[in-house]
Amino acid sequence: MKAKLTFVSFFAVVTLLAIPAHSQDFLKRIKPWLYPDDSLDVLGAKRMQPPELPVSVKNFEDKRASLPANFSSQLTETQSFSDSVQALWVSHYASGLISVDDQATAVAVDELGNVYVTGSSGGPHYFDYATIKYNTSGVQQWVAYYDGPGNFNDYATALVVDAAGNVYVTGSSEGSSTSHDYATIKYNASGVQQWVTRYNGPISSVDRASALAVDAAGNVYVTGYSLVSITSYDYANYATIKYNASGVQQWVARYDGPGNSDDYATALAVDAAGNVYVTGSSIGSSTSYDYATIKYNVSGVQQWVTRYDGPGNSDDQAKALAVDAAGNVYVTGYSNSLSTLHDYAKIKYNASGVQQWVARYNGLGNSNDQATALAVDATRNVYVTGTSGRNNGTIYTTIGYFQRRITTNSATNVDPTFAILNATVNPDGLSTTVKFQYGTTTNYGSEALASPNPVMGNNPVSVSAKVNGLIPDTLYHFRIVATNNAETIFGDDQSFTTLPCGSLTIVHTPVSLHDVDSSITATVQISGACSVDSVVLKYRRGGDKSFSTAIMSVDSLYRWTIPADTVTSRGVEYFIAATDTFNATTTREPRAGVFSVQVIVPAGEQKASAQPSGSEQNAYRLISVPLNLDDKNAKAVLEDNLGLYNKKKWRLFSLRSVRPDSQAYVEYSDTLKMDSGKAFLLIVKDPGKFIDTGAGKSNRTDKPFSIVLQPEWNLVGNPFNFPIPLKNLSLKSGTAFALRYHEET
Repeated sequence: MKAKLTFVSFFAVVTLLAIPAHSQDFLKRIKPWLYPDDSLDVLGAKRMQPPELPVSVKNFEDKRASLPANFSSQLTETQSFSDSVQALWVSHYASGLISVDDQATAVAVDELGNVYVTGSSGGPHYFDYATIKYNTSGVQQWVAYYDGPGNFNDYATALVVDAAGNVYVTGSSEGSSTSHDYATIKYNASGVQQWVTRYNGPISSVDRASALAVDAAGNVYVTGYSLVSITSYDYANYATIKYNASGVQQWVARYDGPGNSDDYATALAVDAAGNVYVTGSSIGSSTSYDYATIKYNVSGVQQWVTRYDGPGNSDDQAKALAVDAAGNVYVTGYSNSLSTLHDYAKIKYNASGVQQWVARYNGLGNSNDQATALAVDATRNVYVTGTSGRNNGTIYTTIGYFQRRITTNSATNVDPTFAILNATVNPDGLSTTVKFQYGTTTNYGSEALASPNPVMGNNPVSVSAKVNGLIPDTLYHFRIVATNNAETIFGDDQSFTTLPCGSLTIVHTPVSLHDVDSSITATVQISGACSVDSVVLKYRRGGDKSFSTAIMSVDSLYRWTIPADTVTSRGVEYFIAATDTFNATTTREPRAGVFSVQVIVPAGEQKASAQPSGSEQNAYRLISVPLNLDDKNAKAVLEDNLGLYNKKKWRLFSLRSVRPDSQAYVEYSDTLKMDSGKAFLLIVKDPGKFIDTGAGKSNRTDKPFSIVLQPEWNLVGNPFNFPIPLKNLSLKSGTAFALRYHEET
């Protein structure tokens, strides 16, 4: 006997038990990549042949999705999987009432893992809504039917479950005296109908709901299309409705595009503030179907509408929509190209409806590629799926777009103990606090606030932080962290190695010449040191025994000042000392001795005491000039004080060797030079005469002053304007000598 064939259709719900180990490894590598400029990285398009039961995953391929030229992209390595994924359970549903198809159209899962399915099932009056709850083991808990007042076809299209386990279903249902109407139903957790509400459009014609959302307060939002008559023709408009938690209509917002023709809403989302976002396809004034995306406020007032007409200026139909925590809106669907038929086209708009980017994807077959669903994760990475055409049919194609909103950039100005950390952050319209985490491992351990802080706006902002006290010759890790009201996100890890500790080097240009009675200011730069504990400058007047410490100030350089009362005709001496605590060393500059500052003295500044007077031999005095004069001529030095040379008024002699064994006193002449280190015999007849020098500068004190001696006697004068101990005199050759001198009291 032959078996009787019965044509009964059924729902099939499949839950996957596990992912193969190497698949898990692959998924671990798919981590969010966060960068600053709101462009995209394509993780890869995952394509697989439609599976047959038992479910298996096979023939994955990675191909690059097409992006705008200014987008960077990264593709993970190609993976090929052949292991089967086990089905946890399979549950079938068949009405068995009439031999027609039972069609599931939407599925949802609650926080406990219960599964909810809705669709259309053959009933006593053709198709009815059929909504089913399964527990975590796939055991049916209840079935709820809805047969509209027209007792004819009722098609459920969307389903949502709230946190309390209430179930909301919408679709289209024929009325008793109308065509199809929106029919939205709320069931409690036990599947008991709480309310049903219907929407019949302005001409009592076809009204079909396509999407549903529920906010935290239990308000219900439905969108779809509703016919309206325009110039004797019926056209579809978007129709979006808000119901309160009791199913009472709060408002209806309709949208008729610029073409005054057909407009079909297909997707809806609600943000935390109660703003409603709707997208779909809408005929333009001079285009075919375009994406048309709308934002309504909590009262249903349109805030903005934005449209997208693809490069083919033809058929562009949005199918899915999502909103992130910052109010950015993501839309996907398919769009005609100039040469590739339909492509995936995904768009991001900011909270003001301004387009941020468009990402298009043309599949392997260069044929019809139609995106149907979209999701955004907590870090605003976006995932799109749909079908891609190829020669022998279609394949699943899923793409992950990873938005680049913060980037940890390379460190700069790295030295043994210091570095500048850098990053780029796009605040995405939110006030965002930014900081760096850094340390010798990827656990970091230290933090530094970035500057500027906080950052705001919708464009990338460069931020940095200076970090001190680092360990020389050490590998450091760091990353940027950005926090706003929506989230905290972490940049990728970067690393740098501090320089080895070098020898402390003092970089200084010595001050060699300076005006008398004027303070001296100069700078010192320290390089090569790992840790500078102190930098001091010691100074004194020429001839002083002890040093004073200069006042130091630090910006990018060390700055010091020697006070004016030290800067005299005696000259100035100084040296610099810096201590490197890391190497426990002190460096001195100059390494030995001092820097000598020759002090510029104007004419008349250096004055001698009154000269003894008389004409006897005991009235002669030895004189010398303790400066390096600009004009050394005796005439210039003396005649301005003593008058023109007159043997009856004053006389001047120098001692010279006239023969190797003979010396003579040579009297004043116009060519006589009064060089430093030479002494002269002067006699002045008239009392009360003073001598001052002309302009000149103090002699250097950082090295010995050399005086050329002649055989026999020499008249030697002190070249400095301070006393010199006789013990400090020596022959250049080092030969010992006996010094005979006359000292008057």
